[in-house]
Amino acid sequence: MAEETEGPVKRTRVVAVRLTEQEHAAWSAAAAEAGSGRLGTWVRTTMAGLLNGHRATPARPGPPPEVAALRAELARVGNNLNQAVRAANVSGLDRVSSAELVARVDAAEAVMGQIREALRS
Repeated sequence: MAEETEGPVKRTRVVAVRLTEQEHAAWSAAAAEAGSGRLGTWVRTTMAGLLNGHRATPARPGPPPEVAALRAELARVGNNLNQAVRAANVSGLDRVSSAELVARVDAAEAVMGQIREALRS
């Protein structure tokens, strides 16, 4: 039986879970849909609910599966963009190639922003 304490609970144990990019995107989307700002908090809350015999319910109704899938895909695209830019920085692209990459990433971000806004509607 857990002992009750006053004040914030100090968590000292760490649990590591390896995920694929798709799993991470899906978990992150589910956490966001549940209104959780942090993936770890969502996992802890969800597991606590399961251990107590009930599913954790989202703070608000979730989007249709198609929207959740699009959000997960956007997360993957964003991750790929970050990896491409990081690789470009490490490889030391010339100035012309760097400018072209920046322009393409900016264009992709603009399109992703439009998609995000459409998904929010």
